[in-house]
Amino acid sequence: MPTYGLTINTIVPVRAEPDDRAEMVTQLLFGEAFEILDTRRQWRLVRAAADGYEGWIDEKSFMDLSAADYRAMQEETPVYVLDTVAKRGNGQKLVKGCRLPFYT
Repeated sequence: MPTYGLTINTIVPVRAEPDDRAEMVTQLLFGEAFEILDTRRQWRLVRAAADGYEGWIDEKSFMDLSAADYRAMQEETPVYVLDTVAKRGNGQKLVKGCRLPFYT
């Protein structure tokens, strides 16, 4: 049974191998969904929903996403951040292009 995730960090490095020192092949932005294909220690091999690109991300950079929510995200009209957004204090900064899942 497939498992899914949703990025929770502003920028998530996607690596060629499950190692912090491995080449970064691309990045995922906050709010991007993906399918989890494999697990090695704290690393997950993922396939991005947006473009099908595959690579390894650290488990600290995402939350689990149900299959129903994954499907719903594929069907909804996406809402994207059009300018950098930052909350005062300890809030998270969002950069242009981040997706706001389930934002209505």
